[in-house]
Amino acid sequence: MFSNLTSSFAQILVLAHLVLGIFAGLAVYADAKKRESLVLGLHPIWWGASAVVGSLVGVTAYWFVHYSSFATVVGRTD
Repeated sequence: MFSNLTSSFAQILVLAHLVLGIFAGLAVYADAKKRESLVLGLHPIWWGASAVVGSLVGVTAYWFVHYSSFATVVGRTD
C-alpha cells in the first residue's frame, strides 16, 4: 500500500514539474521575444526550451544573464 502511495505521489510531482516547466518556458520565450538583444545571441526559442528542460536552473540562468546586475556589466557598451 505504501509503495502505491509513493508511486502516485512521484507521478504527481513529475506532472507538476512538467506543467510548471512548460509555463516557465512560455514566459521566458515571450519575454525573450520582446528583448532587443539577447546574451549569447540565442534565439528566444532556445531560452524557452532551456526553461522547460532545466526548469528552475533554466529560468535562473535566463534571469541572471538578462536582468541581474551581472547583465548590466556584460551589456555595457561604454
